[in-house]
Amino acid sequence: MSELFDKNFPGEGGGAVTVVGSHIARFGVGLDQRVVPCSTFKIVLAHLALEAKLVKGPDELWKFTGKKSGRKEWDRDLSLRTALETSAEWYFQQVARKLGAERLRAGVKKIGYGSGWSGKDPALAWHDGTITISPVEHVLLMQRLSAGTWPFPLELQNTVKKCLAYSVDSNVTLWGKTGSSGKGKDGRSLGWYVGAFSRQGETTAFAILRHAPGAIGPQVRERLVQRLTTPY
Repeated sequence: MSELFDKNFPGEGGGAVTVVGSHIARFGVGLDQRVVPCSTFKIVLAHLALEAKLVKGPDELWKFTGKKSGRKEWDRDLSLRTALETSAEWYFQQVARKLGAERLRAGVKKIGYGSGWSGKDPALAWHDGTITISPVEHVLLMQRLSAGTWPFPLELQNTVKKCLAYSVDSNVTLWGKTGSSGKGKDGRSLGWYVGAFSRQGETTAFAILRHAPGAIGPQVRERLVQRLTTPY
């Protein structure tokens, strides 16, 4: 694993935690510090939406609200699958509102997610600081999800992971979710990428967080993909 994760990855202000089997490895800084999950929390919302039958399946379309964001990949009818692929805010705000505060709070507690949720507006939960999580806590959740041991039916968990799949190459299977925020400490941004990858018969759960000026989740993901596809 040292060829993928080291003190230089994912860059300034960054750190990564990995789990293979029962072995936890730490690389970088800030790994026990809780911060906002940003859009990585949409993994939780997807599970709760399917459990509550707010959506019939990953490809059921929801009508666009009409409130334009200026991002054409968001400003259209979306399914759970395409909403996860594009990280569409309006879609998951609708999910959160339909769940309501009580179901959201209970779902977060059931999963054992970070600090738990202490807020009032479900549609702001993943950005407003009312729920926080550290990279170490995050990777342990991703390991459990990879193993299919979240407190949901296995088929439901597999559906969400298929929606989170990211194409790398024929030798690597990768799923995960990015998250970004410009509201980190000291004017720094947050860039998350959490999930798991499999190669050569071994599965590695990971949580990567970069806390630096200009950090964004998709950039962190691309740095991981680059390392996964670089021969050593």
